[in-house]
Amino acid sequence: MRKTVSLILTISFLITAITGLLMMFAHVRQVTPLHELMSLVLVISAIFHIVLNAKCIWCYIKENAVLTGILLLLAIAITVLLIVANPHQERGHGPQYQHGQQALDRD
Repeated sequence: MRKTVSLILTISFLITAITGLLMMFAHVRQVTPLHELMSLVLVISAIFHIVLNAKCIWCYIKENAVLTGILLLLAIAITVLLIVANPHQERGHGPQYQHGQQALDRD
């Protein structure tokens, strides 16, 4: 089960990363439905991965509590900054950004 989840997690990450880069830099909006689907697969497989490896993850967190805390605070700070600053709002990537078929119809 772990090998299967790890494989799905890796493949979904790669596809999500590639389609995200295509959308961001090449403005290829036709990959939006695939990107959204693979993002969902990525999140679900990440949850399974965390559950299956909870013991190892917990041991790592206990051994590296300071580093884990710093990384967690950094992740929260970056997330809040991106939400507040919303750097893409002028280019149409803000809260009004359309997903899926709407994005394809718009382009």
